[in-house]
Amino acid sequence: MKGIKSSGKVVYFTATFPYVVLIILLIRGAILEGAKEGIWYFIYPDIKRLRDINVWRNALGQMFFSLSVGWGCLIMFASYNKFRHNCYRDAMVVSSLDTITSVIAGFVVFSVLGEMARELGTDVSQVVKGGPGLAFIAYPEAVGFLPVPQLWSVIFFFMLYTLGLDSEFALLECVMSSLTDQFPPLRRNKFYFTLGFCIFCFLVALPSTTHGGQYVWGLMDKYGGDFAVLLIAFFEIIALMWIYGFRNFSQDIYAMLGHKPGIYWIVTWVAIAPILIILVFIAAMFFYKPLILEADVYYPPWSDGVGWLLALLSMIQIPLWAIIMTLLQKGDTLLDKIKMACTKNDHFDHRLRKHEHDTDAVAMVPTTKMTPGYDNPSIKF
Repeated sequence: MKGIKSSGKVVYFTATFPYVVLIILLIRGAILEGAKEGIWYFIYPDIKRLRDINVWRNALGQMFFSLSVGWGCLIMFASYNKFRHNCYRDAMVVSSLDTITSVIAGFVVFSVLGEMARELGTDVSQVVKGGPGLAFIAYPEAVGFLPVPQLWSVIFFFMLYTLGLDSEFALLECVMSSLTDQFPPLRRNKFYFTLGFCIFCFLVALPSTTHGGQYVWGLMDKYGGDFAVLLIAFFEIIALMWIYGFRNFSQDIYAMLGHKPGIYWIVTWVAIAPILIILVFIAAMFFYKPLILEADVYYPPWSDGVGWLLALLSMIQIPLWAIIMTLLQKGDTLLDKIKMACTKNDHFDHRLRKHEHDTDAVAMVPTTKMTPGYDNPSIKF
């Protein structure tokens, strides 16, 4: 209820407890008789699947979701850091841990699914289910094959609950921080605002608990957090690297960390990432297929329209506010307004000069070694 101060303390438990459970389940799953077959199925690549554009789209979507890229959560959390906080170290640690966690979770799940396949006398591919079916159908069935299944079921679903809390903390705080920054009076009633917003989200989520809840979830998952996040991430990196400029951005990083990003990061930000994202997005649009719940259960035709409205609700914000901000600029012609909208102001320059003599303990380099000229992001390479 108190925002980042209270949720930050809770995360100490909710972020570490899943690792304890994963290690326990990994050890238990590794000693099962069918674990070898399940793990082999997990690590052996099917090269032919790389031809499927949905594999690339799902991979990008999963990466964006697990790392909160394009969702605004990283920017929100970063806003609470001190100016010279080592964000480079944080980014490397978080991305590495995310990859390691995904691999461990894969071993945990497929070792148990391998045992399930052995008990049923079938192939692992026949018991593997994607989407919510993996967490709520396949794995609970697999847990039933373990000794004391009631205990493992409680541990597993409590782990899922804590993981859900982590995601909810970030997403809720991201939205509420944006609203309180835009409307400062809300900060004076943060408790009631948070309570009301949580109740609102609870009511909105109730349809997902009905008999048709899986249909609702499928729409939100594909259209609300799949196509939209790809396009949002693309425009974010274009705005930052091509409009604001990678030189300005590199200078900003130097001012905060004491060193500029290497050529690998520049090439990745400027070319590789935006090209890969937009190519996957275009290919996903070209090979688009109506949403299917199961192999023989299709959504009604009108549901695709509802899904695209849901996706456009977030995607339309980028061109809409770009047009609004352009029209609000000073200038005699439209071209002048566009140039003004794409020109950085001196707000961030003032902030850099404010921290020019910052002696915070987390500073990457002594501030005495930094000069006002280098602190100014308007200075080019």
